[in-house]
Amino acid sequence: MRKLISVGERLAITLRYYATGDNLKTIAAGYCVGHDTACKVVVDTGIAIYKVLAPYYLKVPGTSMWRKITIQFSKVWNFPNCIGAIDGKHIAMQAPQNAGSDYFNYKQFHSIILMAICGSQYKFTMIDLGAYGREGDKNVYNTSTISKKLAEGTLGIPPSCILPY
Repeated sequence: MRKLISVGERLAITLRYYATGDNLKTIAAGYCVGHDTACKVVVDTGIAIYKVLAPYYLKVPGTSMWRKITIQFSKVWNFPNCIGAIDGKHIAMQAPQNAGSDYFNYKQFHSIILMAICGSQYKFTMIDLGAYGREGDKNVYNTSTISKKLAEGTLGIPPSCILPY
């Protein structure tokens, strides 16, 4: 029977991977664990971190927060009725086995897409991560959680007001 990997060691492996972006084989060797084990540790620990911290740091804005963001956009950027700026970013990655060309993008590397909405102070208000790198902006948006919630009217966005002259 193998010795269990402690919680501290799991966190160390995960944080080292997140902080350095180093190859998992190198990190696995540094901690004397197998490559597959290191992969599973990073995924499982990342999910655990997300589940614990998301309710505190990744809250979906409510109606009052959207109003504040709208006011800030109007003051800072002179864009009235704007609730955020949206854009996507290709995040380079090693393609999973048997993924074919799903992750291969027009920039000639493998990636997943992070789509985000930011407020006037460049802070993320919502994100959607995980679209295939080969997908275009329109498809990424149309299949995102952000698009679905916006269409359903469940984001708590306040009604628009009359634009100034």
